[in-house]
Amino acid sequence: MYTRHREMRYSQYDEGRDRQLEGVLTYDKTFAGRHHFNFVGGVSQLYLQDLGTRSEAEGASSDLIWTLNAAPLKLDASTNRTEDALLSQFGRISYDFNKKYLLGASLRRDGSSRFAEDNRWGYFPGVSAGWVVSEEEFLKSVSAINTLKLKTSYGQTGNNEVVTIMLEYTL
Repeated sequence: MYTRHREMRYSQYDEGRDRQLEGVLTYDKTFAGRHHFNFVGGVSQLYLQDLGTRSEAEGASSDLIWTLNAAPLKLDASTNRTEDALLSQFGRISYDFNKKYLLGASLRRDGSSRFAEDNRWGYFPGVSAGWVVSEEEFLKSVSAINTLKLKTSYGQTGNNEVVTIMLEYTL
C-alpha cells in the first residue's frame, strides 16, 4: 500500500585525487669567514581532480531497502568534474656580513589554471634587511640582552582561491 508520504532516496559519491611534486636545491657558502651566502631555488606542481555524482528518487514502498532501485520515480541525477593545476618556480638569496647585517630577496612565479590564459601567471617579489644589534660590541657586555635583532621586509602575495566554475551535466 502506497501512502501519500512515500520514502525519498538520495545518493551521492565524491572522489578526489591530488598529486604534488616538489624539487628544491640549496647552496650555502661562506667567503673569507665573514660573507655568508645562501641560495634556494625550486619548483612545485599541484594537480587536483574532483569527480562526483548525485542522484535522487522517490516513491519507495518500503524504508527497508536503501537503494535508488527501490524507488520507481527518478527525480534528478547529475555528475561533475573539476580539475585545477598550480605550477610554481621560486628562488631566494640571503646574505649576511659577519652575522650582523642581513639582506634577502626572493621571487616566486605562480601559474594557476583557475585564471584566464592571459592572466594565468603572477610574480611575487620580496626583500628584507636586518641588523643583529646584539652582535655589536657596545651590546655584548649587557647581560640582560641575549639576542636583539631588528628586521624589516616587504613582499607581495597572491591568491588563487577564486570560485571554480563547475560544469554540471544533468542526465
